Amino acid sequence: MTRTAATARQREESRDDVRAEGRDARRQQKLNAKAAKARKRRARAAEKAGKKKDMKRLLPTEDYPGTLVLRADKCTQDALGYELLCEDGTIKLQQGVYSRVVEFQDASFQAARESEQREIYENWSELLNTFDNTVHLQVKILCRVIDRDAFREDAFLPPVEGDYAGNRFRRDINQIIESKVAETQQNVERRRLFIVTVEAPTREQASPQLARATEQVMRSLKNMGISSEEVRGNELLRIIDSITNPHDPRGFVSFDDLKVTDEHGTSAIQLGYTTKDLVAPADLTKIDDTHISWNGFVGQALYLQKWAGSVRSDMVSSLAELPINQVIALDMTSWEQSRAIETIESMNTDLKVQKSDYVLKHSQTMYITDEMLPTNLQDAMENARDLRDDLVSRDQKMWSLTCTTMTWADSLEDCDENSGAIQDVFRRFTCRAVPS
Repeated sequence: MTRTAATARQREESRDDVRAEGRDARRQQKLNAKAAKARKRRARAAEKAGKKKDMKRLLPTEDYPGTLVLRADKCTQDALGYELLCEDGTIKLQQGVYSRVVEFQDASFQAARESEQREIYENWSELLNTFDNTVHLQVKILCRVIDRDAFREDAFLPPVEGDYAGNRFRRDINQIIESKVAETQQNVERRRLFIVTVEAPTREQASPQLARATEQVMRSLKNMGISSEEVRGNELLRIIDSITNPHDPRGFVSFDDLKVTDEHGTSAIQLGYTTKDLVAPADLTKIDDTHISWNGFVGQALYLQKWAGSVRSDMVSSLAELPINQVIALDMTSWEQSRAIETIESMNTDLKVQKSDYVLKHSQTMYITDEMLPTNLQDAMENARDLRDDLVSRDQKMWSLTCTTMTWADSLEDCDENSGAIQDVFRRFTCRAVPS
């Protein structure tokens, strides 16, 4: 019995071992099957990615100057300052921040009579006061030096062989064009842009805010006698491209360029290209702390570090009249009204303390009246009172204003010469600009 029982136990243990081995084998088969499926998925993904990468190479790289740098690394597209540009002209600067652009003509403020200047100034103040601190405003003036020879070549009508009567009219038209070119002030083309920026979670929520803001801007400009129009996506692309690729051999770029297809019928948009690929420079290099280069040009940015006590109205126009390539930017953000009033009240309190200290210090030797206070203290107190009256009694808004310029040229020496000319203009108006 004992031997039989032992044998039975051995057989049972053998069967248990066989069943355990079977379970382990089946478990291993399942694991192998899952691993094989995972390898197949990774292989298909890699094949798909490789195919997409190969398809991207099928598009001519000269049509997309910034795409030679891998997206995984820093590339020239990252320096453009926006995330998305839509055909209707809406710009997504970053998540939750959207802009639209209005182009306007020159107001001829300097040539206007004093009464007209006052009216323009009042309309401009009214325009600014219609926006609260949720709207950011920016005025940009784009100045580009015109190549007169290239302009003549593009604008002149060529003679037609055998058309003697028509050639006579063509010569007359060319003479008119030549006279207009000669009248062009210092060969500089100027474009004036008014940019409105709002914060909203999505583009759909930002659109009505932007529409109301741009409509208000255009209506106010019309009241000043200034014509304006909203800038759409294609024109914005051309404006950006005129700076990032000043001598672009492709001519004008447009959203249609993103709809071109490769030999498989796949469009550039489907391959992941965006408007940033259309206008990004082929290269962007930081030369030193204040200079950068792109496409054979050298550029430098400057900002107005010190403002004068009062700024004349012709400072910006004097800057724009320089015969150089530059972008002048005026950034304006209004203060929340209660914060602005609180700041002015605090300023008034500090000035009163300074006045009391001065009177207390000199009262033992003489009787101090307001007229005997230091001139700078008198001026500061008067300005603070006027500013408080503007905020409290006249419902004016207080604004933060930043002025920057960006200039570029063919060489480092020419760029520095441009920067020197800009700084000279600011010094003439008792302001100081420094490279940024």
